[in-house]
Amino acid sequence: MLVTLADGEPAGALLTMIEKDRQRVRTLNVAQPVQKRDIGAWALGAAIAEAQAAGLTVLITNPTRRFYE
Repeated sequence: MLVTLADGEPAGALLTMIEKDRQRVRTLNVAQPVQKRDIGAWALGAAIAEAQAAGLTVLITNPTRRFYE
């Protein structure tokens, strides 16, 4: 689990799970007061970089990802 901060306060959370050879995003939440500040995009980017560094397969197939780009 990755907890993001904005201005020193908890702003969101990203929960991933490793399944076989891939890392799957299970939950991504960003607090409403700090939405539209690229926190979700940063968290997804961090998860992708972590998966790639571990040699895991990265598949981007969930259409809701567009909300965090």
